[in-house]
Amino acid sequence: MEKRVLFFLWTKVEYGYYEFYSQPYSMITLSGLLNLYDFAVDPEEKSLALSAATRLLKEILMFVNTQGSQYPSAARSFPRYYVDEQFVAITWFLTGKGRPLTE
Repeated sequence: MEKRVLFFLWTKVEYGYYEFYSQPYSMITLSGLLNLYDFAVDPEEKSLALSAATRLLKEILMFVNTQGSQYPSAARSFPRYYVDEQFVAITWFLTGKGRPLTE
């Protein structure tokens, strides 16, 4: 199992993500990577998890608009997916675009 996890992480670091512009998927993926980083015992796994999370954030931020939101993929163009207060707060924290979470 460890080899599969390392291969997955290496692949994401090397080649990137397929649906990084989809908020539902990218936030779930980011949560998993951050958990792996926090709780990994193996230093290589921890390092790759950090690199994979950084790569994902860079790809997400390529699609952030000036309001700190992200235009979703066409199939998910409902306002709940691109007017997400928590997502906007994350992008505000990373870029200064948008607004901070008030609650």
